Amino acid sequence: MIGVQLYGLSEVIVKDQHLVLQTLHDMGISVIEPFISLQELNFACLVPTYSAWKEFGFSIPSAHIDAALLKDEKNIGKTLRDLYQQTGISTFVFSGMAETEHEGQHCGEILGAAAKEVGKDGVSILYHNHTMEFASVSGTEKNILDGILEASKDIVGLQLDIGWAGIAQDEIAVAQKYADRIVEIHCKDFYPGARQYTWNNMPRELFAPIGEGLIQTKVILDMIPSFPQFNGVVLIDQDQSGRQLLDDIRVGYQNLASILKG
Repeated sequence: MIGVQLYGLSEVIVKDQHLVLQTLHDMGISVIEPFISLQELNFACLVPTYSAWKEFGFSIPSAHIDAALLKDEKNIGKTLRDLYQQTGISTFVFSGMAETEHEGQHCGEILGAAAKEVGKDGVSILYHNHTMEFASVSGTEKNILDGILEASKDIVGLQLDIGWAGIAQDEIAVAQKYADRIVEIHCKDFYPGARQYTWNNMPRELFAPIGEGLIQTKVILDMIPSFPQFNGVVLIDQDQSGRQLLDDIRVGYQNLASILKG
């Protein structure tokens, strides 16, 4: 399944959600991954949005969740179960929450406890990497992502963003290292010169359509049979573009379809 993460499209969705969804549908895309903000979560407000997603027949295997929920850790389980009951989405993805060893440990413990709580209801939790999680932990051979996954007691899976992994390290080595934890793949690509930046200062013009830049997308997708937990979801995560975002998504989708078709 090739899908699109909607976070990068947030600004254009606000202007005309129907047009964006229609454009994605016309491209042949049948899978989306929304971003759900929980800071002022109101299920009554979510219903029309969810109805719009379903109007076009999109499958929604997972959703990104606002990291603000970690500040209300006692209610994580209840919130995710409520979302599952309201939308049918059963996999929730957290990201961008750990820049230090301590934060990684804390994040892993919270997400691991929440995953254990909701697992019996058929709900799962994934962690999505940026670049900062690959920073080394002083005095060890481990990095922050290792700490997150270890602290989660092997319950939390990994949604591997191969683009950010390739900016921080070698994306193929990263995929090999975490093969047993990879559940979903986010595809992102960059033009040459991007590796001098990180996730929070990458120039817009260095974001490339998937398959048009320096990230070794095909090599990693060819590795999918070695990911025992992989659920079949490959998502375009086109955060930005120096051109037209939807045009880049169209090119990326065509390239991914070609790669996966073999």
